[in-house]
Amino acid sequence: MAKPIFLVGWRRSGTTWLGNLISQNTNIASIMGGKPGEMGGCVESFYFSHLAGKFGDLKNCNNRIYFIEVFGSCTYYELSGLGKAFLYEKKPLSYADAFRFMMDRYAELKGTDFWFEKNPSHSFHVEEIADAYQDAKIVAIKRDIIGQVRSALKINKIEGVEAEGLKAYLYVLKEIISYYMAFKHIDHFKAKHPEKMLIVYYAELVGDTEGVLTTICDFLGLEFEPAMLKSPYKAATSFKSEEERHEILPPAQEKMLKILAPIFALIPYSLYKIFYRTAKKIQGLHFPHWFFSTKLEQYGWDDIYNPERTGDLVNKPTE
Repeated sequence: MAKPIFLVGWRRSGTTWLGNLISQNTNIASIMGGKPGEMGGCVESFYFSHLAGKFGDLKNCNNRIYFIEVFGSCTYYELSGLGKAFLYEKKPLSYADAFRFMMDRYAELKGTDFWFEKNPSHSFHVEEIADAYQDAKIVAIKRDIIGQVRSALKINKIEGVEAEGLKAYLYVLKEIISYYMAFKHIDHFKAKHPEKMLIVYYAELVGDTEGVLTTICDFLGLEFEPAMLKSPYKAATSFKSEEERHEILPPAQEKMLKILAPIFALIPYSLYKIFYRTAKKIQGLHFPHWFFSTKLEQYGWDDIYNPERTGDLVNKPTE
């Protein structure tokens, strides 16, 4: 079996850039999307955050079919090229087994000793991942909270979700909570299992890319390759200039961020864990707008950013 590598960290913290660099190693199998020279790179599965456990006990045949049909239709699985028949033949009895079967087979076809998956939402599931895969190594990337919030605000503006007035302040508050909720999970895991996780920092990756990548390779048991220094995909940066970067977060909102961030940093992990579990229950079977993007393209549904296309599934699995 190939060894699993997971990359976590909150969104807009550099996971896509770092993930694309790591994926250039020739001994790593990573499911990629998009075309070189354009936006793209390592695709996020959202497996443990949005799929695992949502279809009931997979020992029940109806539940297993329900799960395979949904997972087998998502973009991540379709890009593997394995086909649904592979999962039906493997007959997974647990969610962890299903993902491992898929990724081990993908690595086998690629002829690699490692497989790789990056996903910010898996920051909340590092314990679950480590329990399921005893041989897994997890890399986490951290970015300072002001840089992360600025980038998140810019992405929202690009996608036409720009907030104004009170909503803008509420959005910043939401980002603060999300940021600490993710990194409290990461820090808690790191304290318990230092041998299984390496934390790197966005600023250091920018300043010494080769040094950080060499450290990561040493941690993973990989040979550093010079090809890892440059991603073939277009950078996912949100800003065209430093001036634009500073304009996106008005002084009043930045002041609020600097005041509240240290306060929310003091909230214990246990409360953030409860908050996340509650949010996950409310989430139900709801997927990102591009979760089934290959199907949307196949059937000519052009409005792939419309969340109505991939709203909550209404059918409940058999207990």
